Amino acid sequence: MQKLMRVSRFLQIGSIALAMASCAEAKDKPRPSLLPEVAKMAPVLTCIDAASSKDQAALTGCLEEARIPLEKVGPDAVSLNDFKQRVVLAWLYLGRDAKYPLNPDTLPNAIDYAKCVEGAAYADPAFSSGTGKGVAEATFRSEQACKDHPLSFRKLDPNSKNLPSNVAERLFAQALANTALTFALEQNKWFPDEMRECVRYADGRPPSVGCKGKRGVPPFAPPPPVQMPTP
Repeated sequence: MQKLMRVSRFLQIGSIALAMASCAEAKDKPRPSLLPEVAKMAPVLTCIDAASSKDQAALTGCLEEARIPLEKVGPDAVSLNDFKQRVVLAWLYLGRDAKYPLNPDTLPNAIDYAKCVEGAAYADPAFSSGTGKGVAEATFRSEQACKDHPLSFRKLDPNSKNLPSNVAERLFAQALANTALTFALEQNKWFPDEMRECVRYADGRPPSVGCKGKRGVPPFAPPPPVQMPTP
């Protein structure tokens, strides 16, 4: 009898240990994030800012040094470099307006906003639903949860005719948050195929996954080399 009690006690302890390990594993489940990599991109963005917008060679040199080629920009982001390309393009196009420039604090502040949105999305069960409706709802709620952030658009008066002085920063922060969410969805294999862009290639390749059930989308030809925007 005592032997059976000891075995029973041992099994109980083992069950408790397994349960604790399982909880710890669930709690510490990794959350893939693009943002730590974006933080490392400060030197290349500084290099871009220092180069003349008309000096294509200098701008290309900044990107080559960072190993972020832009000549193969496609409709879908797959690799880490693809997502970095999106960040660079957002920075290029939003930072060239002298009236609404990006300032040195834009990158860390934008990352801070994107972290807020990303964290709220990960905490929302609908984010991992694998459906377009669920992802859209989770994205809306995550942005709403971060409405008090200085770079959020949520508290601006939609009827105002005046743009805020930091509109470029807000747009970049929003673009970064969107890119971070897409990266998280892709890395976790949660991105719904229904949300993918439909691409029908003109060179004979089969259409992209996003074309399933869609008609009337013209063939896609690879884009010409990217030209840097001018002021």
